[in-house]
Amino acid sequence: MPELKNKRHEKFVQCLHTFKNKAKAVRMAGYSAKNSDVTAQQLLKRKDIQERLKEIEEENITEVNFNVDVVEELEKQYDNAQKKHNIPGALKALELIQKVRGNKSSNEIEISVESLEENIIDCLNKISTENVKKLILKSNHSKIILQIESNIEQIQQNQEKISEELQE
Repeated sequence: MPELKNKRHEKFVQCLHTFKNKAKAVRMAGYSAKNSDVTAQQLLKRKDIQERLKEIEEENITEVNFNVDVVEELEKQYDNAQKKHNIPGALKALELIQKVRGNKSSNEIEISVESLEENIIDCLNKISTENVKKLILKSNHSKIILQIESNIEQIQQNQEKISEELQE
């Protein structure tokens, strides 16, 4: 099933899958915080949302199982190479394990809000202002850009009025 046509519904499903919190998912999808539990229940009654959520959860299980299988296989290869005193084979297996795990053991991987914010800021600093604006317009925070643009327009109009008054 492709992404849901309704972007807020898709965002709700993605956020619910990620955070496992119905009220938070509703707010992050752009719905009112007021009665967010009721809104979540209404959304979860929709068949398309139920199917999409199930699909995302199944995809995630497949990805996790694949990564675990790869690491387990590499660990077996490392053990076999070590038993046979095959140092180059053992080193290669360790190198691949490190790549799959991203330099961390499965127990050490943790994503904090702070590190996520740092990564987002890092990425935003690497792209143009116009692209940052486009990304924000695609998010739940599009109101910020629209409000800034409105404020800029008002300031420009006020400056024009002041200039006209000064010329008179």
